[in-house]
Amino acid sequence: MHTDHVAEFLARFPPFDALEPGELGALTGSVVERIYEPGDVVLLEDGAPAEHLFVVHDGLVELLVVGRHRPSL
Repeated sequence: MHTDHVAEFLARFPPFDALEPGELGALTGSVVERIYEPGDVVLLEDGAPAEHLFVVHDGLVELLVVGRHRPSL
């Protein structure tokens, strides 16, 4: 993963836009890129707690709550 590209992307959004360049550089050094396919489960409501911060670079993530009806588009 190209850390300069990640730093440029993150620096456009809060709270990352408030970081000093050195802080942002240290953060981007630990970034792990993951690619999910449509329908993949990223986090599960009653599953293990998240161990990472997820930032969506491209695409979207739909949040569903068990027991609630999905609104029609």
